Amino acid sequence: MDAKLADVNATVYLRISDDRTGLEAGVTRQRDDCERRCQDRGWTVVRVESDNDISATKGKRRPGFEALLASIEAGTTSVVVAWSLDRLQRSKRDEVRLYEACQRKGVTLSLVKGADLDFASAAGRFVADALGSVARMEVEMKSERQQRAQLQAAEQGRRSGGRRPFGYEADGMTVRAAESEAIRQGYRSFLAGQSLAGVAREWNALGLKTGQGG
Repeated sequence: MDAKLADVNATVYLRISDDRTGLEAGVTRQRDDCERRCQDRGWTVVRVESDNDISATKGKRRPGFEALLASIEAGTTSVVVAWSLDRLQRSKRDEVRLYEACQRKGVTLSLVKGADLDFASAAGRFVADALGSVARMEVEMKSERQQRAQLQAAEQGRRSGGRRPFGYEADGMTVRAAESEAIRQGYRSFLAGQSLAGVAREWNALGLKTGQGG
């Protein structure tokens, strides 16, 4: 291990795109692995930033990522530890912001599922750029596969997956009687002048829940 990376302040960054249960299990597993990396190398974890259930490819603002950049710029972080590079950045804009901040402040990225990326050298920056390009390609290819699968399912009259829609069973095709009746009554009430909030209150009073239990 490079001596200059010992006894330094580390910021752990965690992200999971889709937390369907709300239990943050994905970020918890990432945190365990990242903190173990810091412990093994003698680094002091001074911050843990997290963006749970936020995709890095849909243009949403990531508060945890913004806080990470702020800590780098403030000089309070020497090493950023993440589970993998695609947890940190999956868009070119975020990649440039992160890499430039790390280069200005001499910060190293340490990836549990990857290498240590040192931006102090041209070789280190090249490796980071190459890995970033691979990560973005994998994301785009995954998106293309998903879109094709969804189109095929639609053409065949099948549900393409995802969260259980209200009114249906988990297969997305079998009608759930109580919920479907609530939907029909909700439409009738809305067309008669009731507000959507009023319909929601009626559903809550009936004990109805979303497909995710909310």
